[in-house]
Amino acid sequence: MRRIIEDKSSFVLHLGDLVQSGLYLDNWFTFLADYKDMLGTIPTMAIYGNHENDSYLNKFFRFPSNGSADSSNHGHWYSFNYNNVHIIAIDPYRDYEAGSEQYNWLINDLTTIPDSIEHVFVMIHEPPFTSGTNHGPNAEIREKLVPVFKEYSVDMVFSGHEHIYERSVVDGIPYLISGGAGSPLYFVASGINKYSIKAESVYHYCRVFIDGKNYSVQMVRRNGTIGDEFEVIKEEESIIPDKIELEQNFPNPFNPKTTIRFSLEKDGFVNLTIFDVLGRKMIQLVNCNKNAGIHETDFYAGGLSSGVYFYRLTAGSRSIIKKLMILK
Repeated sequence: MRRIIEDKSSFVLHLGDLVQSGLYLDNWFTFLADYKDMLGTIPTMAIYGNHENDSYLNKFFRFPSNGSADSSNHGHWYSFNYNNVHIIAIDPYRDYEAGSEQYNWLINDLTTIPDSIEHVFVMIHEPPFTSGTNHGPNAEIREKLVPVFKEYSVDMVFSGHEHIYERSVVDGIPYLISGGAGSPLYFVASGINKYSIKAESVYHYCRVFIDGKNYSVQMVRRNGTIGDEFEVIKEEESIIPDKIELEQNFPNPFNPKTTIRFSLEKDGFVNLTIFDVLGRKMIQLVNCNKNAGIHETDFYAGGLSSGVYFYRLTAGSRSIIKKLMILK
């Protein structure tokens, strides 16, 4: 906490589980006493974790309105802007099925973000991807919300729940777990999360730096050393191609990850699928509407054996096929 204060951050995002049990006021008084130096210095926004229950979080934090007619939903999902950043908070313990109030609010929020916003960050307590073994990944979030994050070009997703640090990258979106603030740390298992870039069981916090269209992140261990860092640089301007193109994957041959890039001359429905040499469909990478422009997607071949495969891009009446090779 001392290091966070010394960083002179603009604000702090807490990813849930502020207390052991949100039902007991003494837990909240202990939290406020432990965090008084930070809370009295730096604006702090929090989200509901599994330990808060439906209790006192709304009493100690002031949240933006989410427009729900049900007052009990206040604070469970919300969004706010800070300069050119739009931050969305989602509660995985309230209904987020398609058609639910929270889901409809999320879609409306994502489609009404001002043009001045360059970055969209999402906070949700439980992670859809993790190497942590205490809770594991939330498959329902992965199924129902990850496609939404991809479709609406969310820039980064933050979670807690697992008491570790981990960075995964899925469809170009960093998924960060920052759950090492003080509770007992959890074990990290290697090889169970094919999207993992860096995972460590360590007490830490994450710094996020915004520089116009670009942003960078550092994971800072309790001793002040940097455990992980990365930068995301966005293109300065959108280039609209004059035809549909499918580029050769890179690297090729590869193991286990390669990137496939394609260009669209106009908006439309796109399908990108991997086939084996017998023409059997193995993996569907893209199957949704895409805007005109240049796109790329990562292909993780962890479950496939070595050999030659084909990838086919279909957009409108056009189909393009190229060959790739997995080498293990």
